Amino acid sequence: PDIVLDIHLDDRFVDLVEEGFDLAVRISRLESSSLIARRLAPFSVRLCASPELIARHGMPARPQDLGRMPCIIDTNGRWLTNWPFKGDSGDTVSVSVSGPIEVNSPMAARAAAVA
Repeated sequence: PDIVLDIHLDDRFVDLVEEGFDLAVRISRLESSSLIARRLAPFSVRLCASPELIARHGMPARPQDLGRMPCIIDTNGRWLTNWPFKGDSGDTVSVSVSGPIEVNSPMAARAAAVA
């Protein structure tokens, strides 16, 4: 078929209708009921720290301990500086975090973490 692909690689949440996009691949819940979504795969978030960071600040014993550690903030993330953690009982705890680095890309966050 006579198709031209115009691919945008961006971590921001675009307004599909307003900006004229036909398709988006997102890691999120569907926000608008006027759109059609299909789950492609399960997704989970991982919290990682370098051995050097743990040596400097200690191993967090509970999610609230992250409030005293320097975190990398993903400005495109849904949670920004309030990170939710689900316990074994299913209860969710929200932890307020901050840090010296804010990025708008998961790849940049990874690069900053391993630097």
